[in-house]
Amino acid sequence: VTHVTADEPPTILIHGDADKAVPLQQSRRLIDRLNEASVAARLVVREGMAHAWAGWEADSALIAEWFDVHLRTRPPR
Repeated sequence: VTHVTADEPPTILIHGDADKAVPLQQSRRLIDRLNEASVAARLVVREGMAHAWAGWEADSALIAEWFDVHLRTRPPR
């Protein structure tokens, strides 16, 4: 969060709201900071899910779509 700049890549986070290993607030803070830096960022909160959950693979289409929209056409640095 401290080192976020406008040069960060588009970022998607998927976080369970029952995660006891990494508090949801950390993802919210990172998304807020990325947005402040004008970086494309999205937080998807999975209700009732912990740090890792059975079926997380179902989000692969969401992740693939994010990459297609934000990274496929991104020019190299």
